[in-house]
Amino acid sequence: MNRYSKFIAASVLGLTVASNAQAAGYQLSDYSVAGLGRSYAGAGVVGDDYSALAYNPAGMFANPKTGMQVGATLVQQYGKVKGTDSFGKSGKDDISVYSPLPNFFAQYKINDDLMAVFGVYMPYGLASDYGDDFFASGGGITTDFRIVDLNLSAAYKLTDTFSIGAGLIYRYVRGKVTGYARSPLSSGPISRGDKLGYYNYDLDNWNWYGNFGVMWEPVKDTRIGVSFRPTRHHKVEGPLEIGLTPVGVMVSSPFGLNAGTYEASSTQVVPEQVIISAFTKQNNVGYSFMARWTRWTHIQKFTMISPDAATNG
Repeated sequence: MNRYSKFIAASVLGLTVASNAQAAGYQLSDYSVAGLGRSYAGAGVVGDDYSALAYNPAGMFANPKTGMQVGATLVQQYGKVKGTDSFGKSGKDDISVYSPLPNFFAQYKINDDLMAVFGVYMPYGLASDYGDDFFASGGGITTDFRIVDLNLSAAYKLTDTFSIGAGLIYRYVRGKVTGYARSPLSSGPISRGDKLGYYNYDLDNWNWYGNFGVMWEPVKDTRIGVSFRPTRHHKVEGPLEIGLTPVGVMVSSPFGLNAGTYEASSTQVVPEQVIISAFTKQNNVGYSFMARWTRWTHIQKFTMISPDAATNG
């Protein structure tokens, strides 16, 4: 029973949903339907839509006119999970989740040297749904992590060939997880009696952020852009609910934790990022390039903290 108590405490009070956030499903580039067709090469400087501010705000001058667009991308996350749970039991499962990623951009040409644009998009997101039979249910059955940016940017043309841009971002960060503690004696399909307790939390908050960029166009239809997003620590807060499922007879707290709702918090680190993009058009054929560097070492795990839940247990 002591071993199981440690397991449920670790699951509820120090949950690690994604120990390696470098997975492709966390960082998103799906802000542009046009960009999707070329795998986002040349993002921010190609100039075939109004999504430049999400990659490089200086790239607005690649498409210097007033306009707006609305788009959406449907992303399927699919994978197979195989391993052992905290009790050393082996298992495997599949995951398949569909996530819609909408975006909106409205650009306004103030004059020949100044552009302004507003955009809404999702730079990061991660979702999973393993189902009630998931063998490692203590680590989370369903997860929903998302970041939504409301970006107001401006770009200024310093010379005929060089422009700069910056964006002020009001960012929404949310993390939601549900899971349950499974009896170490259970195997196969999960029955009601195998669920000894459950937890869920829903943390969110709004924070300020920003991005910056430059673009150089040495000759017509040849552009090079560099953009930067700094590291930002986003604190999110919300309720943590711990519930206990009676098995056989009613018990108050079999794991040393009292059921209830507690305040919880987490600090999510969004790492710094540099994007280098290039585009050139020769004989009516376009060539594009993008390289992105992200300091993923800043992210080790997503840890949720709830001191009251620990002291009241």
